[in-house]
Formats: sequence, structure tokens, C-alpha cells
Amino acid sequence: MDRRHALKNIGLGAGFLVATPTILSILEGCKEETPWIPSFMTEEEGTVVSKMVDIILPKTEGLPGAKELNIAQFIDSFHDQVVDEEGQSMFKKGIDGFMKVLGVSGENPAKKLDDKAYTDLFDKYLRLNKDGRKVYDEAIGEAFAAAGEDGEPDLTQDQLAYSFANGIKGMTVWAFHTSEAIGERPEVYLPVPGSYKGCESLEELTGGQAWSL
Repeated sequence: MDRRHALKNIGLGAGFLVATPTILSILEGCKEETPWIPSFMTEEEGTVVSKMVDIILPKTEGLPGAKELNIAQFIDSFHDQVVDEEGQSMFKKGIDGFMKVLGVSGENPAKKLDDKAYTDLFDKYLRLNKDGRKVYDEAIGEAFAAAGEDGEPDLTQDQLAYSFANGIKGMTVWAFHTSEAIGERPEVYLPVPGSYKGCESLEELTGGQAWSL
């Protein structure tokens, strides 16, 4: 794992995910459980991540959302079964920073927070323009550089929350497009090698829907 590169997605392998058989088996093996008890995250952390992914990818007409695809469970299992100790530690620091900025505490548990508490932070961290993102990335990069290869970077809660929110978004979108439910149902599925259809437009071939392999 490239430690310096990983700083942009603290605690998440979103930028490095490749659809290997192991990762795909984890993704497709995540089934809805009631109640869901996380294996890597705490229950409070699981509540926060579940709400985050559901807001990022809500259910829409004709398409399942992150909740229906069990993406929070996938993120939990991925970090439990695949991510190394350094990555797991980074995840814990990232979610801790996000939860503190979110306002989660013993007196104010995650389950009592409404959607606005999350969307306010998403507006702050996920809708930054290029210059705004550069300010965060450079500050975080400087903290890692000052800490050295084996040191612990001194990051603010705000910087941790920014990186964590972006990492969750990246992993959520990746899992959504990689899941079997999305790849073989809403999109047009064509098993390899398929057939040659010439140079027709996507509209003519599929009614405008994306191809899925």
C-alpha cells in the first residue's frame, strides 16, 4: 500500500480497489442482516457509515441504493478481511475524526442524528472546487511529509473528516458499479465474447443503457 498516496482516502482502499475474485466474493457475499452487527467497525461506526453511503447513493426509481446493495457491510468486511494493520488504523482515525466533526458523542449517539447533520458535512467536504480540495490535500501531504515514512502525521479532525468522507464516497461508487445487481440488471449485460454489431449507436443497440460485462 502506497502510504503517501493513501492519505487522500484515509483508511480506505478505494483508490486501489481492483475487482479481484476475493474482493468480488466479499462484495457479493454481503447480505442484509437484521440487526447488522459489524465485524470490524463498532456498532456506532457502522451506524455512521450506513447513513453516509445511503445518502451518497439513495434508492431511486428502478435502481437499488447503497442500503439495498449492503455497501456498508462490504466496507466493513473489506477492512476486516483484506486491509492491512496500517490501513485499518488509518480507517479508525478517519472515522473518529469524521464522527467528532459530525458531533457524535455519548450524549448524542449517531442514531439520533438526522440527515442534515451528514449533508452539511458532505456539502463542506464533497462539493469543494478544485482550489478548495488542493488546500486540504496540500495540508495533509505536508503533515505526512513532516512525520516521515514511519511516523504518525499530525492531522486535524477537519482534515481527517475530509479524507474519510471522500474515501467513503469513492468506495461506495466503486461497489455500486461493481455489484452484480447493477452490472447485470439495470445495465445491458453481454457475456464475453458477445457478438459484433458494427458501429451502431448506444441508443440503437441498448436504448441508451450502458454495457456491462
